[in-house]
This record gives sequence, structure tokens and C-alpha cells, in this order.
Amino acid sequence: MQNAMAQEALSWERLSTEQQQVLTPLKEKWQDLPEARRKKLQHGADRWSKLNPEQRKQMRAKQKRWKALDPDKRQQVRERLQQYKQLSPEKRERLKKRHEWFKGLDKDERQALRKQWQSMTAEQRQQFKKRAAQVSPEDRRRLRDKVKDMSSEQKKNLRDKWNKMSPQDRRKFIHKRQNNSNSHQRKQQDSRRDRRRGSGR
Repeated sequence: MQNAMAQEALSWERLSTEQQQVLTPLKEKWQDLPEARRKKLQHGADRWSKLNPEQRKQMRAKQKRWKALDPDKRQQVRERLQQYKQLSPEKRERLKKRHEWFKGLDKDERQALRKQWQSMTAEQRQQFKKRAAQVSPEDRRRLRDKVKDMSSEQKKNLRDKWNKMSPQDRRKFIHKRQNNSNSHQRKQQDSRRDRRRGSGR
């Protein structure tokens, strides 16, 4: 009895007009789909109807890229997603910020980083992750502030140098750059103050 009620609640006729519009390609086989699958599609249709045109365009592009993946690649993505769901909120937040930083790079920089990562052995990747984890959030912020105004060539040179550094050398490098930057800012402030005094005489 309960199962019959659930089936009725998920019938095509019970879908809203917006849901039916989104799910029209599945109308003929809707009732043959498993209950869990219909619930998931119904939820997806609700989310789709709330997207603006630009968001829908981005979503279609993602769907196109997903369909273009071979089965093994899709399975890898699913496994990574499952691993992500098992992470603590703190680790998820760090990964999210890292992803946002990566998206902020230009195309050539992203390709260079992908190429570098793909050329690493499993052991080298593990060492890289270990070194990255030893850098404090404050040091990362300082480095991002310093790097964002660099040219592509400067960023590449810095990246090559950074990958060869130990965690201790990286901290020294960041603080040295930060101190140099602060000193430069103080000199600029002193120079502007002197000019103002000179013009006031």
C-alpha cells in the first residue's frame, strides 16, 4: 500500500508543469524508471528551473563535457566525488579555495600546471601534497597577494623555483618577499609625505 502511494506521488501526472517541461525527453519511459532515479530527476528539474540563462548555458557545457568522457574517466570522477564527500568540512573548504585559485589562473598557466602534475610519479605527487600541507594559510595568502600582479613569465619562474624549495625555505622566501614589499610601501609613503611637505612650504 505504501509503495503504491509512493509510485503514485512520483507519477508523470503529479509532476509540475516546469518539471514536465524539463523532463519531456523521458516522458515515455518515466514510469519504467526506478523510484530513486525519478526522485533524483525530479530534484534536478527543480534546480534547473531556478537557474538563469547564463547558469543554464554553463550547465549544458558541463553536461557536454561529461558525455564526452570515456567510461573509465567517468568512474574516476565518481570515485573522487565520493572521496570528497567523506572529507571533513575544513578539508572541503581548503579544496574549494584551491579550486577557486586554479580557476583564477589564465589558460596557459592551468595547462602548465596540469602538464607538470601529470608528469609526476605517484611518490612525487604525495611529496608535493605533503609539502603543500605544511604551508600555513597565512603564508598562502601572502604568496597569492605577491603573485597576482606578476607576468606569466614571472609566475612560471616562481613556480619552478617554488617546487624545488623545502617547507622551511618556502616560509623564509614568503616572509622575505613580504618584508621587502612592506619596506617598499613605507618608502613610497615617506616619499609622498616629503613631497607634500615640500609643496606646503
